[in-house]
Amino acid sequence: MHGLNNTLGDSVFRIAQITHDFAIDAAAISFGWLSAASPLGYLYDRSTTLLARDELEGPLTILARQTNADILLVVHSMGTFLTMETLRHLSISGNQAVLNHLSGVILLSADIDIEVFKSQACRIPMLPQPFFIFTSANDRIRRLSALLTGKTDRLGNIANAEPVSEFKVTVVDVAAFSKDNATPPCDSFLTCSDQHL
Repeated sequence: MHGLNNTLGDSVFRIAQITHDFAIDAAAISFGWLSAASPLGYLYDRSTTLLARDELEGPLTILARQTNADILLVVHSMGTFLTMETLRHLSISGNQAVLNHLSGVILLSADIDIEVFKSQACRIPMLPQPFFIFTSANDRIRRLSALLTGKTDRLGNIANAEPVSEFKVTVVDVAAFSKDNATPPCDSFLTCSDQHL
C-alpha cells in the first residue's frame, strides 16, 4: 500500500518492481487510497485514509474467505495509519478470519504518531507475525511530518525499539543506507532491535 504524495500508478509500479526484484511467486495486489499526490496535500491525505478504512477491510475479508492463501501486508508512509486503523477495527469487531490469514506486516517509513500506533496495537491482542517496522533517523520526510503534528518523532524515524518494546515487533534501522551515508558498513542491515515479549 502506498503512502503520502503517491498516485495509484506509483503504487502499481512499485509493487511490480518489488515482485520482480524479490522474485515473488505469488499474487501481488496494490491497494490504492485517494491521495492528493502532492507534498502540500498532507492534511487532505490524512483525512482520506480515514475514509479508506472500510474500503481496505472489504478486499481483505474477501481474500480471507475465498482463498486459503496467506496475506502479507507491505505498507509505506501514511498507508501505515490506514492499515493499523483497519487491523484495529478487524480485531474489535471480532473478524478473526482476516487476522488469521495475515502472514505478516511490514511497515516502511511509517508516518504515524508513536502513541497512536501503540493505542491501535493494544487493541490487537496478537499482532500478525512477523511484524516489521523499518525506520531511519535520517528520514527527513518523517521529521517534517512530525513537525506538522507538533511532535519530534514519527514511528518511521525512531532510533531504536524502546518506544514500542511492549509489543512483539522487529524494528530494523536502515539509517546507514540513506544518501547521507556514502559507505555504510556491510552488516548495517543487521543492526536491528528484535522485540519478542
